[in-house]
Amino acid sequence: MESNYTKSDIEILIATMNRDNFDFLIPMFPFAKYWDFSLVIVNQTKGSPLVSQHENVKVINSQEIGLSKSRNLALANATKELLVITDDDVIFKSDFEYKIITAFNHFVNPAMVKFCSEKSENVLSQKYPKYRKVNLNWFDIMNTKSIEIVINRTQIKKSNLSFDERFGLGSKFGAGEEQVFLASIKNADLKLCFELEVLSLHSQPTTTYKISIEQKYYIQGAVLTAVFPNFYRFWLLLKVFFDWKQRKLSTKEFKLAFQNFKSGRADFLKK
Repeated sequence: MESNYTKSDIEILIATMNRDNFDFLIPMFPFAKYWDFSLVIVNQTKGSPLVSQHENVKVINSQEIGLSKSRNLALANATKELLVITDDDVIFKSDFEYKIITAFNHFVNPAMVKFCSEKSENVLSQKYPKYRKVNLNWFDIMNTKSIEIVINRTQIKKSNLSFDERFGLGSKFGAGEEQVFLASIKNADLKLCFELEVLSLHSQPTTTYKISIEQKYYIQGAVLTAVFPNFYRFWLLLKVFFDWKQRKLSTKEFKLAFQNFKSGRADFLKK
């Protein structure tokens, strides 16, 4: 069945914290007014609530902490078909809507389409496939950022899928929420595609925000166990090899990495 999506089918889901005004949205849409778009904003705050005066801008103020909790609240309050998962510090390209509807009208019934992002103007965040892909493989999934994801709400809802709230910033395991979420889509036999188009720019985090080897492999212990319950050892060895090859991990740190991986896996299995 051929799709015929339009810009009116797009909704942007934004997770943010401690906002009392909408100034943060202005740089996100430098080419237009933010209220021209359909937005669902989850504002985690214990202070004054964020109140919208625009019909297109829906705000949910929450006292719960955790990025995946925000993502799930946004999913629960979304009403459009094509949902853009994003953060509060990206800068969208002026033609991002056109790129989204073109992709979803091209692929046959995708549950998710992965797009590209930039780390600076005209500089891609990572190496991407050179062509469109109808089915993402596990390597594609493990190299996907949440800001690259656009999902089909109907497809996700009918399979009752959501973000695992144990993963993501502010949760027990502080990253990996997108990999666990995409794995649940793939395991539900839904289609995950790739479109070689850039939707947004997202500056790379400074060294202040880089996590330690201990934290990184603790999280990986949980993520790889969740995504590959029967093959986590293979993916762990692959991760160690690539980190070592890229000089992100020294041979002296191997033991530390394995120990923390084991701890993360054990804590995840405790449920």
